[in-house]
Amino acid sequence: MKTLSLFKQLIFSIFFPISILLLINLFYYYGCYFLLVPTFITIFLTYSFFQKRMREKTCFKNCYFKEESFLAKLVISPYLSFIFYIFLSTIYTISIIYSVLSFKWYFYLVLAIFITFVFFLYNKLLLLFKNIIREEHLDIFTKEITIKISSLVLFILFIFYILNSYEPSYISSSLEDSLNLATNSLSSNCQYLDYILRIKVEIDTYFWYFTKYSSQIVESTYLKTIIWILFIFINALSIIGINRFFVQTISFSKNIKE
Repeated sequence: MKTLSLFKQLIFSIFFPISILLLINLFYYYGCYFLLVPTFITIFLTYSFFQKRMREKTCFKNCYFKEESFLAKLVISPYLSFIFYIFLSTIYTISIIYSVLSFKWYFYLVLAIFITFVFFLYNKLLLLFKNIIREEHLDIFTKEITIKISSLVLFILFIFYILNSYEPSYISSSLEDSLNLATNSLSSNCQYLDYILRIKVEIDTYFWYFTKYSSQIVESTYLKTIIWILFIFINALSIIGINRFFVQTISFSKNIKE
């Protein structure tokens, strides 16, 4: 029965997040009701960050402050943390949307395999820490360790994906033509989303253009390296967001019983 329960949890952990990512890819063009999907992702990520931060604040308060003191109440106040993590999760969600819209079909298969790896990593670490970490902190501790390990793995996959298949077809020898083709290649009937998409596709165009034609435009090797680092950093935000989304889903799947 335990094996059946794990199997159900694994199926949910794979199909739920990938279905959400596919919804982004399929429906972003049609209108502003699509924003319900990124809103859900933002709330999901905010909960993950907020849960971790409030647990850290509670531990800090219990360690240093008396229970009913003013500073104790100030430390565990949720409002500033909630506002900050809503903002942070929104940035991650926007980055996720950008990346998902560039995914080719086979990358979803890679993500399914990756989620399977993360699922077994999470459950293995859960067993490993069970007799070491207090039960009330076990899930959050395991989740954060899993996120750190799996983020590195996903980042390597992401770099490999960029180097082998990510270059957009709209890059031409003229920067102006590249920008025109780029802004026409990605749009939405939702005005707000269309504006955000156009900003990102223009940024990507500048990075790709100066990377591809850097030998003709930029002589400095250091400047070329900086361009690549900035490009990878901006796109890596989506990796952190997607990975936390996956791990939070896996953690949530524990509620599925036999």
